[in-house]
Amino acid sequence: MKKSSFLLIRASTFIAHAAKIWESNTNSGLDQNLKYFIVDKLQSISDRLTSGKIVPPVTVGSNQGDRFQVLAVSNSERIIKLRGSQTDGRLMIMEGEILVGEGHPHHIHHREDEYFHVLVGKIEFYIGEETIRGTTGTWIFASRYIKHSYRNVNST
Repeated sequence: MKKSSFLLIRASTFIAHAAKIWESNTNSGLDQNLKYFIVDKLQSISDRLTSGKIVPPVTVGSNQGDRFQVLAVSNSERIIKLRGSQTDGRLMIMEGEILVGEGHPHHIHHREDEYFHVLVGKIEFYIGEETIRGTTGTWIFASRYIKHSYRNVNST
C-alpha cells in the first residue's frame, strides 16, 4: 500500500490579554475564587511563554525520536521529534505515516494550533467546513477551536 508522510507542528501560544478579559468580566457567573484561579493560571502560562527564556538547542536525527502507535492498526506509527518539555512548552513536532484510506478522526484542540507539512503523497484535510487536498510540499494551518481531521487519499 502506498503511504503518505506528514510532519505535524503543534504550537502552544496563549494571548496575554485573556487573563485581563476574564478578570474584567463581572457577569461570568463564576465563583470569585474560581475566577481568580483561572486568571492566575492564564497569567502564569502567558508569563512563562513570553518570558524570553532561552531554550537550549535540540538535535534529533532522521531515525530518532519517541515512536508510538496512534490508531488501532499496524503502520499508524508516529514519531515525536521534539517534545514540549524540550521547548519550554512552546512547540511539539511529530512525524507520521498513514496508509491509503486511513487518517485521524475529527477532533478539536483547545490550547494549541497545528501546522501540517505533507512530506510525501496526498493527504486530504478537513478543517471546519473546508476540504483541502495537500500534496508533497503543502503546508496546512489548523487553528485551535476548529474541528479538523485528515486522511491519506493516495490511490493504491
